[in-house]
Amino acid sequence: MEKIGTILRNARLDKGISLREVEEATKIRLRYLEALENGEFEQLPGRVYALGFLRSYARFLGLDVKELTERFKAEFPAEEEPYIVEDYSISKPGTERKKFPILLLIGVILFLWGVNFLYKTYQPPVEQP
Repeated sequence: MEKIGTILRNARLDKGISLREVEEATKIRLRYLEALENGEFEQLPGRVYALGFLRSYARFLGLDVKELTERFKAEFPAEEEPYIVEDYSISKPGTERKKFPILLLIGVILFLWGVNFLYKTYQPPVEQP
């Protein structure tokens, strides 16, 4: 089976296109194009970029994009499974109702304490005979 880089290089050479022309047309840096053709995918900025560059380059050359991306994924499988968040809620359902009466009670106590404090603070001093 022919390697991905070899397929890209042969298709480019068959069309008589230089890497500089590919760079100008696809806006992919020359060093990344060379890495694709040499099969040095570790030189690319990441797996997502590698797939994007491969698709753009294959599309530019008129190659089967789907086949090349599937071959890439088979040849270079993802290292880790994507992180999937199963439960993103911070609190358990129903705990909000339990917290409300407690918070209301604390609020009422603080309010009454504040009113009492203000009442005592602004009382005129009691005159002593």
